Amino acid sequence: MGFEFAGQGSYRTTLRPIGNPNYVIKLTNREDAYSYAMNEDEVKLQGQLRGIFPKVFAHGKGAFGTKYDWIVVETVPHIIHDDEVYKVLSPRFPHLKNLLIDLHKKYYMDEDEYSYLVSKFDELVSNVIEYGAYGHSTENHSVILLGIIDQDSDIAKEIVTKAYDDTIRDSPFVRSAIILVSNYNVESEELTAGNIGIDRSGKLVIVDLSIFEVESGDAHWRDKGEIAAARARVYGSPSPDGG
Repeated sequence: MGFEFAGQGSYRTTLRPIGNPNYVIKLTNREDAYSYAMNEDEVKLQGQLRGIFPKVFAHGKGAFGTKYDWIVVETVPHIIHDDEVYKVLSPRFPHLKNLLIDLHKKYYMDEDEYSYLVSKFDELVSNVIEYGAYGHSTENHSVILLGIIDQDSDIAKEIVTKAYDDTIRDSPFVRSAIILVSNYNVESEELTAGNIGIDRSGKLVIVDLSIFEVESGDAHWRDKGEIAAARARVYGSPSPDGG
């Protein structure tokens, strides 16, 4: 069985088995601790934070002689793009969906502000993760809502706080992501469209721990649509319906 090139960043190269779109192999590019750590983290954190990452099936020695020179990872059929965040995520986070409806209904935001937050629903989820990771403070728990709701309104703060707390209570994904952000220095902003997806069991997962980088340099892409498309090419696979 041969392999085809799927993508490359500063630290890892990804290969896909020819004729088998369900798996990719991530290889370290160079002999340094950070390269190995990326593969090692995906293996170990999969066990500690079960269900939040695509399955890692194997790992082993390669050119550099470590146990994590390569890992075999399940691909993700549906990587979420920023133009579908509300459609895909709102059924999974009903407390946040109802939060926006409630704030709009009670005139804490107008129609344009409501539409804006609907389009940034993935960032709202990320904000809940940050809120849980760095402390339950009404002053810190809603960067995305600043300037939209009246921060002096105790009623609005209570609505937001309850929705955030209920989301943490009811979402295993969010609780695991809080541990990831607070204990492993992962940026909550990375857990948004382009780097989250739906696996074959229907669970929400983080596609890749590392920031995907352009082949020609170290600059990170800023556009989440480009990031999503790149991750779909590298770590994704055809969906069951061929889409």
